[in-house]
This record gives sequence, C-alpha cells and structure tokens, in this order.
Amino acid sequence: MEIGQKIDLILECSAESCVLVGVDGSPEYLINTNLVGTINCLEIVRKNKADVIFLSTIRVYPIKEINELNFMEIETRLN
Repeated sequence: MEIGQKIDLILECSAESCVLVGVDGSPEYLINTNLVGTINCLEIVRKNKADVIFLSTIRVYPIKEINELNFMEIETRLN
C-alpha cells in the first residue's frame, strides 16, 4: 500500500485460534494477538471510515450435539 492511499475495506480474520495458548503461561500473547490485534484493525477502519468484514472461528461444531443441548427461553433470552 502506498503512503496516503485510502483503505476502503478491511477483512479482519487474524487471531490465535487456540484458547488454551495462555493456560500454561502468561495470557499476554493471546491478549495481544486477539484483543489488541482487533483493536488495531478497528482503529484503521475508524480512521479511514472503511468497511470491515470480521471472520471468526476456525471451530466447526457438530449440529447434532448442539441440537441436543437443553436451552430454556425466558422472555427473549436463552439460558
């Protein structure tokens, strides 16, 4: 990208996908990668008045197990 060039769209999909990364040590790496990384991307979006597409998770959960979970709807919330 050239200096002064406007950004129209950011595709935000960078993250550490393993939530267990900080379990045996400092969570600093996980926080810097996931939280601070996202904040930095959103700041670029704000400064450029750009659009953003946020992609999240590498995890695919099996629908059978999800459908077997017991949820109770109270007013407009699931518990």
